[in-house]
Amino acid sequence: MAEEFDIVRAQNLPAATSVSDNDMLLVVQGGTLKRVIPSLMKGRPGDPGLSVYLGVDATSILWKQGPSGTWQNLISLEKIRGPKGEKPLFRKVEGTLQLKYENEPDSAY
Repeated sequence: MAEEFDIVRAQNLPAATSVSDNDMLLVVQGGTLKRVIPSLMKGRPGDPGLSVYLGVDATSILWKQGPSGTWQNLISLEKIRGPKGEKPLFRKVEGTLQLKYENEPDSAY
């Protein structure tokens, strides 16, 4: 007995925002409708590409692609530098390291 399926245009279906192996995909294989878990839908491995190298100079974080690539500025250090923090003071009491900031009273330990 032939099975009947509703015909639905793909563009009328809602887009999936994520897919996991708890979901199921329907495929037609050899003219037969089959179900498959998403992890089986893998393509061939691609070219792994070149490694990315990171560095830093006096003004910027740098990056380059591959060992022979040209260093490029990624981001200025000034853009990610926050305000100067407070100076911490440490003490060891009975095997415990304690901290307070320089402008706090000793009771803050």
